[in-house]
Amino acid sequence: MSMYQRSTLGETFSTSAKSDASNIRAKNKAARRIRFVLAATDHLHKKTISLEARMRSLEDALAIIQASTSDRVHPLLNFPEEYDEDEDEEPALKPVDEESGALALSDSLGALHIDGKGASRFFGPSGGSESLLLSAQDLESKAASKTRRPLPELDDAYLPQEINICYRSFPFEPPGMLPSVVQPMIEALLPPIERAIHLCETFMEHLTWMFQIVTRQEVIKELIPAIYKQTCVSYGPHDLALMLIVLGIGTLVDLDLQPYSLEAQHYYRLSRAALALQPVLGEQSVVTIKVLHLTSIYHGMSGKESNLEQSYALLDLASQVALRIGFHIDPSLWGFSGKEAYDRRVYFWNLMAGVLWQSLVTGRPPALLTTYIDCHLPTAADEALFQKDEVPLGFGIWGFQVSVECLIPLVKTTLAVKPPSYQAILELDHKIRAFVKTADVDTSSDPRTATSMAAFARSHYQALLLMFLHRGSFAQAMSDNAIDPLQSPYHASVLAAYTSACLILEDTRSQYFKRPHLVSRVWRIWSLAFSASVIVGTVAIRGMHLNLELPAYDQFESACSMFRDAAEISNRAARAMLMLDKASQARERYTQRQNPATSETRPDDELLIFGGQTRLVSSQPIAIALPPPIDATPRARLSDLRTPQSKSHASQTPQLLVERPAGSSHDHNPYVQHQPDLRATFADLSGGWNGLFHEVPQPSHSVAQEGVGSPYPALESGDGAMLDDRWSSFMHNYNIIQEPYLTT
Repeated sequence: MSMYQRSTLGETFSTSAKSDASNIRAKNKAARRIRFVLAATDHLHKKTISLEARMRSLEDALAIIQASTSDRVHPLLNFPEEYDEDEDEEPALKPVDEESGALALSDSLGALHIDGKGASRFFGPSGGSESLLLSAQDLESKAASKTRRPLPELDDAYLPQEINICYRSFPFEPPGMLPSVVQPMIEALLPPIERAIHLCETFMEHLTWMFQIVTRQEVIKELIPAIYKQTCVSYGPHDLALMLIVLGIGTLVDLDLQPYSLEAQHYYRLSRAALALQPVLGEQSVVTIKVLHLTSIYHGMSGKESNLEQSYALLDLASQVALRIGFHIDPSLWGFSGKEAYDRRVYFWNLMAGVLWQSLVTGRPPALLTTYIDCHLPTAADEALFQKDEVPLGFGIWGFQVSVECLIPLVKTTLAVKPPSYQAILELDHKIRAFVKTADVDTSSDPRTATSMAAFARSHYQALLLMFLHRGSFAQAMSDNAIDPLQSPYHASVLAAYTSACLILEDTRSQYFKRPHLVSRVWRIWSLAFSASVIVGTVAIRGMHLNLELPAYDQFESACSMFRDAAEISNRAARAMLMLDKASQARERYTQRQNPATSETRPDDELLIFGGQTRLVSSQPIAIALPPPIDATPRARLSDLRTPQSKSHASQTPQLLVERPAGSSHDHNPYVQHQPDLRATFADLSGGWNGLFHEVPQPSHSVAQEGVGSPYPALESGDGAMLDDRWSSFMHNYNIIQEPYLTT
């Protein structure tokens, strides 16, 4: 081998060795990097697991906090399940109408009314009708109409002072008052047992179609015999209050009596006094819930618009009491079974339905949140077994199922702070139409009032749900597309709301002509009919050029005629009539144009108010010119009606036709503890009810003549005539009250 070959071979070997060494170093570096990456991956994996665990803990804590304040999912917890997989993808575009609708309806959160004294009242998105009726109060004050006599108000001077103190102390327990002292005084003012049974039967026949709070078995066969001492069964003050409030409402719907009878106020005062004898906020039971619920209904039917807020508040209080005693939990968990478990379930779902409908009418969130409810629905077998000998139900099991499947989702949808998509509204519309089937019921074979009213309640129940579902979208479409609302993205809501409103008014009109005296006395019927009338009136005014199957103007005129007739009895219909008259005047203004002018939409537009537009209403108290006061005493008493000839008898004490317990004189200290000696267990009504209680006289606007200070005409009476005789003669001669009940 030559010298050159050996040199070349050495260089080749050296180069190969260097290359191998370089490869080895590269592989070592790669191995070290792999080991580092693996170590880092393991570390990151452990870190990810730790962070995920902490994230889950934070989500659970946030969910617990959110559940304690709301039944809606927290926005931070509401995300798509495939979020991790699709986070790099572009979000899908929403349809234009859905996105714009969400923006438009987001301003429909309701109205806050603040009066000159700072008192506030809120009506939410679905409470636009109540906002309109509240604004009608100004129209009443400005009109100063004297065509309707004010409702009679009971003068409580005939009641023992102890009862009046208990009445005024509700819902708190009056200090120093012993139930063993006051309860016999209340029982001494009860009617004869025959009258009590008659009023309870009237209550069952005329109102059970709307709710089932108490049963005939509970009141007539158990409670009345115990209170009237026919059975040796113990009962408490709230049991007594329950019977009395049933008597009060029964009097309101007794068609043989004048509407808003003083007798009803008599029972209401006694019931409220008995309710205060046992702490409502401390010693509570199922009976307490029922009394509060019925008292709420009494306020609604009392004919006084000012009592409606008390009605709403009392139902909320009943709901809170129900939660405090675990009434929202199924009774089987507490060991109840059979009829007792059935009765508790039936009443809970009646309470739930009342709370939900109150929320829809006022637009306020319900006091009972469905997140925490675990009360089973009654079964059809239990209803068939335990409803024997009871008055026919208006809804029953069918109504409870509708509440779960349709009414609860409807309340969540309409009262949501963040409005749902329009597609969600249409899906709920489809569900309501599929689930709530209405069918014509032939009541000719059963002429009972309860059967007729039950058929009436079911006949348009679907229409009521659809009207509340679409009212917001309806108002939006009529405001934004006044020229042709059927071209609006919400045209389906325009047709659905209008058709539902027409059906509600048609059924109400038909039932009103069948039973006008009863229908006129149920305030909720006219609240719902007013909402329907606003929808029909809006179409009649702004959509008069539309070619609808049911002519809007004819429907509106028919509704106004019905309200005008019912206003003779119903104060709610009378107040609604003020707004409907205003709508009629608006239609005359629109008739002069070919098309409605969209520029006339104002912040105080009734349609926007009806749709629940977010607005603050601040009003100052209206000063009304009144004649000089007759007396500084705010409430007139029997002694205030003395004629000049009777001044010599000023020291005489008015004689009542009621035997009171000994020691119940008004001159005695009501806080002195004593045991009464009952001379008569119940009131002696042989002289008629007018001898027991009287109406507070209304102030007269006439000018006193010949210097006589009293505005009332002088009543001729001899020196020996008692004040009660002159009072009764005055009340009957001027038709202020009529004899509601005569013993035979």
